[in-house]
Amino acid sequence: MANGNRNTDAIVTGLGKEAGDAFQNVFYYGKTLGVYNAFWIAFLVFVGVFFIMSKTRTGRHIYAIGSNVEAAKLSGINVFTTTTKAYLISAFCSFVVGLILAGQAGMGNMEAGNCYEMYGVAAGVIGGISPLGGSGLLLGAFAGAGVWQTLENGLGIIGAPVGIQRIVIGVIVAGAVLIDVLFRQGLGGKKIAKKAKK
Repeated sequence: MANGNRNTDAIVTGLGKEAGDAFQNVFYYGKTLGVYNAFWIAFLVFVGVFFIMSKTRTGRHIYAIGSNVEAAKLSGINVFTTTTKAYLISAFCSFVVGLILAGQAGMGNMEAGNCYEMYGVAAGVIGGISPLGGSGLLLGAFAGAGVWQTLENGLGIIGAPVGIQRIVIGVIVAGAVLIDVLFRQGLGGKKIAKKAKK
């Protein structure tokens, strides 16, 4: 009986290892056409989100809500439904990132991805996406992510502690929000002046 239990343990352990290796190969270490699968996964997600934001009614509604919620309501857009769709898209992207991180580490970790939301915001604002919503392109976010990754690597090379890196992120985001607010107020002021002249 003991031998049977040991054999069963060995089989289950072997199957678990094979399944884990297969998972890591699919989501991180494996390659397709000489390129890591993680890149292809990210590419497919990028293409899907790009299509949604640029070619569908949902994408146009998301931009409209980000620009002006009240105006979107008055134009007949269902704000609740569109916002829910936006959160579902975001949740799906987070799910994919979670799979890639699990494939990289070889295990699940509740702390994995901590502060990634701030990295996302930083990449967006560096890429010219308004933190207040309504403007910006997905390609800008992609470029911003590249710039931010270069900056993060540079901070790591010079030995900057994690706290300093997060301070840099906070300064970038706060500065971008301030600039965006001032810019929008400036445009609003110009529009008011033009109407007054008329």
